[in-house]
Amino acid sequence: MSTTYRVIGMSCSGCANSLKAAINERSPETAVSVNLNRKEVTVAGPASEDDIKDAVADAGFTFEGVVA
Repeated sequence: MSTTYRVIGMSCSGCANSLKAAINERSPETAVSVNLNRKEVTVAGPASEDDIKDAVADAGFTFEGVVA
């Protein structure tokens, strides 16, 4: 099962790579996909929403919650 979150502040592939690295640092078993155009990150694996929120903050972006 995967969950998609809105993340504000990403503008380039470097941003996407930074976010992926931050999430994988907290939860290495989590698969991460970033859609820069939609400002979304989709994760599949054991990472909790709190893990994602903290990783987003660590990477310097703004976590806006689950995409409905």
